[in-house]
Amino acid sequence: MEKFILSAFAILVWIFFGFSVLGQADSYFTEDSTRQAPKVFRDWWQQGRTQGHARLFSSYIDNDDDLLDNYGTAIALAIRYESPYWRNLKVTFGGSVVYDIFSSDLSRRDPQTNAADRYIVAMYDLTNPTNKNQLVRLEELNLQYAWGEGRRSRITWGKQIITMPFVNSQDSRLRPSMVEGLWANIVLGQRWRTEGGWLYGASPRGTQRWYGMGQSLGILSGGLNFDGSRVDYAENIESKGYFLASLHYRPSAQTAISVYNHHLENVFNLAIAQAEHTLTLNETQQLLLGVQTIRQDAVADGGNPNPRQAYIEPGSHVWLFAGRVEWQHQQTRISLNHTRVGDTGRFLMPREWGTEGFLYGFMRRERFDGYGQVSAWNLYAHHQHRQLFWEGGIGYYQMPDVRNIRLNKYGMPTYWRANLELNYLFANSWQGLSLQLLLVYKGALGEWYDDNRYRINKVDMWLHTLALNYRF
Repeated sequence: MEKFILSAFAILVWIFFGFSVLGQADSYFTEDSTRQAPKVFRDWWQQGRTQGHARLFSSYIDNDDDLLDNYGTAIALAIRYESPYWRNLKVTFGGSVVYDIFSSDLSRRDPQTNAADRYIVAMYDLTNPTNKNQLVRLEELNLQYAWGEGRRSRITWGKQIITMPFVNSQDSRLRPSMVEGLWANIVLGQRWRTEGGWLYGASPRGTQRWYGMGQSLGILSGGLNFDGSRVDYAENIESKGYFLASLHYRPSAQTAISVYNHHLENVFNLAIAQAEHTLTLNETQQLLLGVQTIRQDAVADGGNPNPRQAYIEPGSHVWLFAGRVEWQHQQTRISLNHTRVGDTGRFLMPREWGTEGFLYGFMRRERFDGYGQVSAWNLYAHHQHRQLFWEGGIGYYQMPDVRNIRLNKYGMPTYWRANLELNYLFANSWQGLSLQLLLVYKGALGEWYDDNRYRINKVDMWLHTLALNYRF
């Protein structure tokens, strides 16, 4: 399968560059002339858009005491081609390759706890920590039909990136997560919009293969079942796919209401409602108020009739509630956020498909997935000064006891954390170049029973990330 993907990507790149080279011999268009409808396929093809992305990424995990640290520096090169529209149809394809520059031995486990690396391996190959070079992946390959004013309504079929709560690119390593399916984004007027579809495949960040939606579960995750045994649902989840639907309503410029339903057939159903309203304080200041409600229910046998191979406990359900108060002033935003997970079960959301940035209490490099009875607070700020964007915050996350397996899948103690992120966009001759820095600290506050399995790669640790991007 890997050879097929590599061959297909090479053929597509050859086709694109072949047309480009051939086109240099034909001055069909002049730069200052009015373009007419192309008479041959080659000329139409050359009206498309080619984009490239080079990303140099370095990350270091510094655990407390003498627990195992890991590091990695690598480069990813990606290219995509987007054709012009023909009768409202267009095609997009692209792929990437990752090369390791230097890194620690990611197959090595910590001698004290036998814990594997959690963060760095996602830069490379989660399914084989020793595989670090020439990691080739076919990423996008889709056909899109668009219509309406500005072609804002679209239906896309194939391999693509979508942006939905919990299903998104989560491109905080080298290459993003991708999905495959039939996806629609339809504008229903000035105030209404709907988005949704059927997803039947996924290529999670840190992998080179494409999987069925059910088969993709367990690539990133670990943890314990309710009976204390290791989870064993990887490649054992039976599902016909992920069905998503959403409806968005803007009754005014100050108010936005959205509802979503996520249904992983034979596994779980997730219903989401969000409302936000912005109050004008004066000419330069606003106050945003937001609320979120989520209900998750297990469906059928949770993905497998064998309880140890099921993703979610049959018959279980859980509620999440979140709120935000955000002060806005020109290029500055400061928000107080709260998220609470109920105690009737674990909230479970596949880490393979995206991040939880949709949730108000989310902070990068940790999740709510796998936990119940959580109370999270954070104070977060964003500011832009010319080409410099920075954000940062501090948070408190009250977790269930690490030995309460029913509500604590990954054994995470109560903790506090701080994040700082800087993003500088270069201009003029260096336009397209950006530099990103992320610093994260997580410190234990809850009981960990002098067992370092509850600390390594979780708390009492620093995470340092530096990324240099060039988009062209």
